[in-house]
Amino acid sequence: MLFGKLSIDVYLIRRNKTFFSTHDNPSLLANKYNDFFTSIGETTAMKIYSIALERNLQADPVASTQVAQSDNSDAFFFHPATTSEVENVIRSFSSNKSPGYDKISSCVLKDCLPSTFTTITQLMNNSFNTNTFTKAWKIAEVIPVLKSDYNIDINDPNNGRPISLLPVLFKISQRLAHSQFTDYLTTNKKLVETQSGNRKLHSTETALLHVIDELLKAMDEKNISILVLLDMSNAFDSINHNILLH
Repeated sequence: MLFGKLSIDVYLIRRNKTFFSTHDNPSLLANKYNDFFTSIGETTAMKIYSIALERNLQADPVASTQVAQSDNSDAFFFHPATTSEVENVIRSFSSNKSPGYDKISSCVLKDCLPSTFTTITQLMNNSFNTNTFTKAWKIAEVIPVLKSDYNIDINDPNNGRPISLLPVLFKISQRLAHSQFTDYLTTNKKLVETQSGNRKLHSTETALLHVIDELLKAMDEKNISILVLLDMSNAFDSINHNILLH
């Protein structure tokens, strides 16, 4: 994901309150936040690599970065979306969602229906058919949100969580691709039954219920339970795309 430049008028959001920066040079502060957020992934990956070398662990990415074309009948391919699917996605958007850097809101697209969904459908299908994603849809307007309600330095980028506002056309493509891919994973049973993240009708609650049920079951059988919890730092930002594709 590419981050666009932060607005010169830097502001941070803390729940329902907005705190304007008192920095003498707002442009300098904006660039400071931008540099910090865009380097998080690389910085974290280098730390991981260093730790792996210190402990004599395998740190190199997979040798092959090519995605082989599978001849199996259950291989995943994007298929063209219909105009009705695109229309349903657009109508499902909340009208009060913030627009991206282009300032085109979901309200605008809704008001233009049905005059535009044929053209929008063509744009989406061109992306699916050519396996390309336009750079314009990757540009995000980034708003740093404070991580805590306590007295912290708002001029320190490490205290802000980046919220990326992306163009609404990106969101349409994202939902169409997500729908097709999750249908594929569900139909071909590619997910383990205990996975709760990013699944329909699943959440942290279903994961918690499963863990509690297993603990209670172990207690009834007079067994000892050991629970190991891992919190990956900057997990999304530091994903190695070559390994993911492989």
